[in-house]
Amino acid sequence: MQATAAILPRIPDGKGQLPTLDELETLAIHYGGLAVETQRSYLRYWTIYRDGGFNLTAKSLTRWMQLAHEQNKGKAVIRHMQNAVRVYARGMDREFTGQDIMRIKSVLKRTMRECRNMGTGPAEGASWEVADKAARVAAVEGTEAGLRDCAIILIGSDALLRIGEIARIRCRDISASRNQLYIPHSKTDQTGDGAYCFLRKSTIAAINRYLKVTGRTLESEGRLFLSLRQQSGSGGLSTKSVGTVIRKRLLAVGLKGARGHSLRRGAAASLAEAGADIFEIAEAGRWSDVNVVAGYIRGQRPNAVAKYRRGQI
Repeated sequence: MQATAAILPRIPDGKGQLPTLDELETLAIHYGGLAVETQRSYLRYWTIYRDGGFNLTAKSLTRWMQLAHEQNKGKAVIRHMQNAVRVYARGMDREFTGQDIMRIKSVLKRTMRECRNMGTGPAEGASWEVADKAARVAAVEGTEAGLRDCAIILIGSDALLRIGEIARIRCRDISASRNQLYIPHSKTDQTGDGAYCFLRKSTIAAINRYLKVTGRTLESEGRLFLSLRQQSGSGGLSTKSVGTVIRKRLLAVGLKGARGHSLRRGAAASLAEAGADIFEIAEAGRWSDVNVVAGYIRGQRPNAVAKYRRGQI
């Protein structure tokens, strides 16, 4: 990510002062509706944008998007950057005008169309079968790392978890008697209403095996998943490290497009193949927009024509 700032040239258009890092701290109030991971991501993107000499004008933002496209940056990078810059502009009371937004959206749409084959693309989903295989391979090692990674894979697949949600799990969030995981808050639950997710007994057994080698139980305080250097649950494995673990373990069993999001995407597809409807999948994965779910499961189940005209053609 930092390399991007060094490559992109400065655009000295003389408009729109750049906020200082101290000023950025005052923008927290404008992030009330964003997940913690989104806030961090936006700050990271904004730092790249700011360090490249770009500023809070539509001209500067559209120029950045065009340069990023020329340098073969993926769609996700470009889309997230323009979101981050627009949020920062709003936070600094420098909201883009309606004409500016139309211009930005026009450039974004054209850029998305032209770079649809660039970037790494979406994560390849890890089906239930692939996830279980990766977990077994990790567990066979018999080490603390192997048992931990096995539990990460299983709990992520069972509960359709985002990597940040996995990193934040506390020991006491798991109920063995109810086969449940409690999630206090998530990307789509900013008010902290909380949600319960089903876990298989085999998944809870894998978690207990991992806890045993670390000298803890489900009643222990602190985070569930620790780095190998940590001796207690006070800190916990970082979101980035969880993503690295998932990618490493799925690559080991042949999932070439493996990424941190692969467990969530693959579990949604497995539910669709098993016959779950889009609303059931949305509930299981805590999605607030079924259109997002539709993108995850596209091609994983018969469409209306295949379903109702099967055998008639």
